[in-house]
Amino acid sequence: QVDPQETVTGKPKSSSGGGGSSKGRWGPILDLIAEGESDTSGGYDAMNPGRNTKAEGKPITQMTMKQVRDMAMSSTQGTGAAGRYQIMPVYNGVNVFKQLVESVGLNYETDLFSPENQDKMAIALIEKKRKVTYDLMQKDPDEAMIRLGMEWAALPMPKSMQGHKRMVSAGQSYYAGDGKNKAGASVKEVRDAMKGIPPTVGRGSSSSIASDSSGGGVGGGGGATEKPKMSDADQIAYARGTKGCLLYTSP
Repeated sequence: QVDPQETVTGKPKSSSGGGGSSKGRWGPILDLIAEGESDTSGGYDAMNPGRNTKAEGKPITQMTMKQVRDMAMSSTQGTGAAGRYQIMPVYNGVNVFKQLVESVGLNYETDLFSPENQDKMAIALIEKKRKVTYDLMQKDPDEAMIRLGMEWAALPMPKSMQGHKRMVSAGQSYYAGDGKNKAGASVKEVRDAMKGIPPTVGRGSSSSIASDSSGGGVGGGGGATEKPKMSDADQIAYARGTKGCLLYTSP
């Protein structure tokens, strides 16, 4: 199962700004994601569908995580996906927003949905959930693109393949055909962005993915028991979200 961060708009013509150094070395990828997800609808203050909460006088960057999630859940239109990276408030009845917040060491009740904290959350989706690393981008860029595109609908698939609803072509969103999402970047743009990521980001290969035998919850609560090594096929399946439950576990 997958829970993509949905788009609020098509590809924009300007940047939302903000964030700065909190993007770390993932800046090229984060900026490209935002171009297709939210930049013309408020960036860090965007909320699906197409709302600019700052322009409405209720900027979500000045709200606590819980307040943002409550606002998203009260929306009568769209998904309520929030912020620059369109983070989903719920998936299959699970408060995945809170899970993600807590996975990066933030307080759901008191910490703000600030640009810096939104960057932290997006990086966790890349590194912890989708297991995209520097080595993976170098050795298997297509796989890295698929994982990123399964998380953010605005990013394209690198080749023809089975999408969420139907077969999709290279350059199309994984979610093409659902009536809501389309790619907002080209394959070349994603490849160029990945080339701009320095080797100090996410060192390690896709084999660093470990299975979580606890069956649920943030971090799994599994103690110090060594986790079994997964096959290459299972590693890809977990990172793509097609097998088992994707947890926002700490590295």
